[in-house]
Amino acid sequence: MTQLTKSQRQLLALLAIFLLPPIAAYVAWKYVGEHGVNATTNNGQFISPARPLQYDVLGEKAEPLKGRWTYVVLAPKGCEKQCQDQLYLTRQLRIAINKDFERVRRVVFEPSGALSEELKAEHQDLLAFGALPEAYQTAFQGDKFNHAGEQIFLIDPLGNLMMYYDSSVNFRGMLKDLQKLLKISQVG
Repeated sequence: MTQLTKSQRQLLALLAIFLLPPIAAYVAWKYVGEHGVNATTNNGQFISPARPLQYDVLGEKAEPLKGRWTYVVLAPKGCEKQCQDQLYLTRQLRIAINKDFERVRRVVFEPSGALSEELKAEHQDLLAFGALPEAYQTAFQGDKFNHAGEQIFLIDPLGNLMMYYDSSVNFRGMLKDLQKLLKISQVG
């Protein structure tokens, strides 16, 4: 084995100084490109682009929704077990955010427009409307979501349908999303 001369060591050091950063950047870019850029921290699915909803379609009853984050539960066949579970989940989310309780509202669209007395008693803060208005039908329809009552939707304070959750999402995931949204929101 031969020893490297001082000039050879200096040349290797210079090569390391100039080659290591681009190599490290390339490796980091490849890793982030495959694992980080496409990864999201949200548990719900964003609806892109967000779909504006006109609250005036719902009349004066929709006044409390303006400027609030709103969970929407759709119950096209009446409020059966899945609807009741979704209402329970959204109520628990609203309670869990504690001090921001007033910043979040809940709505159910149920064709008869009449929830049972038991449900009304359990969900006193819930706004109940009849069937989903025709003006909203296309907004609540997409590639992986629909207005058949399988998802829970989230409307931002400006009245844009912007996110949905499948029935498989857990409470903690929805709570983290809501807390994040409330923290960064300048409106509502």
